[in-house]
Amino acid sequence: MNNSEIRNKVIRSAFTLARSLKRTPHHAAHRFSPSVERSLLTIYEADGLSARDLGEALDIRPSSVSELISRLVDAGLVNRAEDEQDKRMTRISLTEKGKAEVELLKMDHEQNIEAFSSCFTDEEAEQFCALVDKLSAYLQEKGEKEAHACRMKGGPRRNPSVHGYRGGFMPGHGPMERRMHHFHQTAR
Repeated sequence: MNNSEIRNKVIRSAFTLARSLKRTPHHAAHRFSPSVERSLLTIYEADGLSARDLGEALDIRPSSVSELISRLVDAGLVNRAEDEQDKRMTRISLTEKGKAEVELLKMDHEQNIEAFSSCFTDEEAEQFCALVDKLSAYLQEKGEKEAHACRMKGGPRRNPSVHGYRGGFMPGHGPMERRMHHFHQTAR
């Protein structure tokens, strides 16, 4: 294979992996959308965080955060309360039902991670993670440079990686990146 064929194979392999991960059936415990799962896990990790911090952690707009929190409150998964010191700020915490659901999600994630990574030896898992990290960092840097160049030419002022990139693939914000993050954390 020549250099061009090898580089094309890298991209094809990355997209094939992304499609395969997307098509992998979820375990029966998955009763929530990926955004709700991410929200619950984020709140679990930082119980009592502000609505604004939740939005930043999930990379979603303030109006979407309000809607998401309302859905979680209606489902009995989280509580919403005014901050004691700053009445303009809303604090989010899990209910007992929310904590129980997170425990189920965590068990399910562990099973999925084991299923996704069982084909690798420990050494292969380390190599894979290093390569994915390298590609992700490169794509992130490239996306930031392209966004900067676009702004310099009078294009949109907003960075396309903020609040979701509607025009196509943007590294660090897709299902592949999230699943690889979980895999990467357990492979180390």
